[in-house]
Amino acid sequence: MPFNDVSKTPPPLPSPELTEISSGLSMLRPLSRRGTGPGMIILTLDHDDPLAIRKGVPSQLVKWAEEGYTVVEIQARALRDGNGHVIRSAVEALEGCEKCEPKDKIGLVGNAPTKSTHENDPDFVKQYYYPKPASYLFATPFQDAFHYNTEAISHTRNLTFFKPAMGGPFFDLETIWEEHTYYEFADRSLEHTMSTMVQEPYVNHVPTMTGGIGREDLSHFYQHNFIFSNSADAELELISRTIGIDRVVDEFIFNFTHDQVVDWILPGLPPTNKRVEVPCTAVVNIRGDRLYHEHISWDQGTVLRQVGLLPEFLPFPYDLHKATTAFPGGSSEYHVPVGGVETAEKMRDRSAIPSNEMLELRASGNFGAPITTALTNAGFQVTIISRTESSATFPDGIKVIKINYTAEELVIALAGQDAAICVVGPAGTDKGVAMVDAAEAAGVKRFIVNDFGWGPDARGLPEFDNVHAKRRAQWDRAKAKAEANPGFTWTGITIGNPIDWALAMFPLMGFDIANRSATIYDKGEEEFTGTTLEGIAQTVVGVLSHPDETADRFVKVLSTKTCQNELLQAFQCVTGEDWDVRRDTTKALKQTGRGKYQSGERGWALDLVVAQMFDEGEARGVVASSREDSDSALLGVAAETAEQIVAKALDRVT
Repeated sequence: MPFNDVSKTPPPLPSPELTEISSGLSMLRPLSRRGTGPGMIILTLDHDDPLAIRKGVPSQLVKWAEEGYTVVEIQARALRDGNGHVIRSAVEALEGCEKCEPKDKIGLVGNAPTKSTHENDPDFVKQYYYPKPASYLFATPFQDAFHYNTEAISHTRNLTFFKPAMGGPFFDLETIWEEHTYYEFADRSLEHTMSTMVQEPYVNHVPTMTGGIGREDLSHFYQHNFIFSNSADAELELISRTIGIDRVVDEFIFNFTHDQVVDWILPGLPPTNKRVEVPCTAVVNIRGDRLYHEHISWDQGTVLRQVGLLPEFLPFPYDLHKATTAFPGGSSEYHVPVGGVETAEKMRDRSAIPSNEMLELRASGNFGAPITTALTNAGFQVTIISRTESSATFPDGIKVIKINYTAEELVIALAGQDAAICVVGPAGTDKGVAMVDAAEAAGVKRFIVNDFGWGPDARGLPEFDNVHAKRRAQWDRAKAKAEANPGFTWTGITIGNPIDWALAMFPLMGFDIANRSATIYDKGEEEFTGTTLEGIAQTVVGVLSHPDETADRFVKVLSTKTCQNELLQAFQCVTGEDWDVRRDTTKALKQTGRGKYQSGERGWALDLVVAQMFDEGEARGVVASSREDSDSALLGVAAETAEQIVAKALDRVT
């Protein structure tokens, strides 16, 4: 889009031309680039400086003139001394001003403590309530009662009323905003950028608090920290735009290579040469035909993640006296709930990344520690492959290889291993196929695929289809590799519900251990199978101890087959207490979960997992109809009673 030639000096801002009509009565012509505008009469308190701008806040006279109106200000003293003719004088002044166009309609703005006489006429007036201000003077600058944010809201509402009623003035806000960004990012001209802004503008980049208040400070920021600090390939990728009466709201992705210091988004950090894609929002207030302020927001966490300065896992810094509840498996690390470039990918395409995957991250690593302990105790030589940035500690005597999980590094790390066990959790399912390829290339003989769930026969609700598809992609790749390479085999482990861990972690499963209360869904009789963490770990030992019997298939194990009513009885027996019991339905839980899923609200996955497991008559939570129908005996997984299982869950919480 063509704008002014940056080789030429931009036109200067208009100088305020104040005309004093009489004592307390003055007129200011429009301060817009257009230079003409309809008439507006404003009623104000007495003051000495009609053209004042203090700390970026203009007087009412200046503000309405910047909006593009020809403004006559009537101070209180003029009303007192005008013998009833002051309004007429104001109107005559506007009618005689060549800059007041059109002249057929004139607006009137005044602040008063009295109620509107038209409050019962909804076609004439719309009233708003402002809870913050203590006085009607909240909209009068330079008064003790002035409230900046509330006045801004009120002003926008005034414009929404006046502009349609008066026929303007209307400006092309989209073009004004695009002109401004063109000078910032394309032609990179400080003078032309500032020429698109009012006398005393304001910019705030919310996460880093960079920008400036007022022309002098903002010009300095643009000169030294913004316009000429952006990378050569920096670009704004527009996703959506909303245009209001006085502002533009954009969703966009800021794309750049961090090949130089970019102070406004990564203050003071030397270049990492990483490509960064940042989802952003911009709220741009345009006063008349010039920008007044920009509020730019983004998630600083994703910026730090993408340049490699925010690790995926960090040590939990608080007291972990209940660590087994917060981080099952003994881990002292938490998964930092921040996305990387996938945040931009999802802004571009809502289907590119599944919603709520971060909610599943709590399960990552839960099985790793008990499996490691069980394998070591069984005499296996264990090597742990961990993330480079991880600060997790591991038992003495166990070899640890830290990598970035690239294909090449995986092959090197897996070389010389007889077996590989994939327990990356839901957050790592995207890497599943690459892990199979690396294991086969490295000469691994047995690859235990990423399942530890309901297996290939799962009849889950359709909302989980995407998660199952990712896991199935790894299973299918493992099958294909085994068919092509006789030296490579695989096993999948189907455990059902990880019951002792799940009961301790999720009260939604029906048992709020801390409060000794239970929620029974439907009749409480729907049976499901579960395997304890100890049983899961023993299953892995059993698979590696019985390679021929477990090759190229899924094994099914269970510690118990139970139902809610039996578990409630067990909890009451073990605790020696009567628990409060309420009733609910899986139908209601499914409705709640699906409502969350459709609206993008967190928590839907757990709702639907519980609902499908207890869904009466569906048997969705059963991996094997009986112990004899499973591989539990072959693999050495012990049968456990409901009392034994709830005792383990209680130990994890207390």
